[in-house]
Amino acid sequence: SWGYLIGDSGNGHLNDKVSFDDYVRPFPNGRDSFFVMNAASQFPRATQLNRLGIIVQGFPDEGPEMCPKLGAEGWTNWWFLPDHPHLQRGDMLDFYDKYVAASHRLAERKPLILAFAQGGRFAVSRARIHARPKAYYARMLVVLSKEVNPQEGFWMEAVWWDVFHPEALQSKTPLCEYPVLGEHVTRGPYADTGILNAIRAQLRGGRW
Repeated sequence: SWGYLIGDSGNGHLNDKVSFDDYVRPFPNGRDSFFVMNAASQFPRATQLNRLGIIVQGFPDEGPEMCPKLGAEGWTNWWFLPDHPHLQRGDMLDFYDKYVAASHRLAERKPLILAFAQGGRFAVSRARIHARPKAYYARMLVVLSKEVNPQEGFWMEAVWWDVFHPEALQSKTPLCEYPVLGEHVTRGPYADTGILNAIRAQLRGGRW
């Protein structure tokens, strides 16, 4: 089902104008994977933003594209929650370098924006999975199996694209266009009533 609004148990993480059928259609537009990025996080700050199509319905330019057609305007403002799961413990960039980028990691560590599909909803072909050797997955499985609810499990939601696309790591090339991230960000959650009402008002007024 559509949406991801805090406090609504009926949300199913689908973006507006995207259906489950889109995920089971073989090789959509000739591609061997299907991702609809509806969130992004910046590390190490763990600030986040969300695609407007996952929190409000009715955008004329929304659809099953990987990134918003509106570019930077297709996202909420950057927001921050001090108790966000991405921040509980550990060093996400260290995990990314060692286990996700692995042999493709950059020599110099720098802040990283990762676009991802909220809820880990995506589809990949067998060839995509085989883009990494079996040993790569085995090494990662050891880390993810060390306890019942490892911190790394929360980070995995944000890195699935990079796991299956070693030739297109987000640490090297951004996937989408994002709003500028300044020093000051909105205190989350993104689903604040004022934010949603402002977006709906802009829709009614023909802003999009």
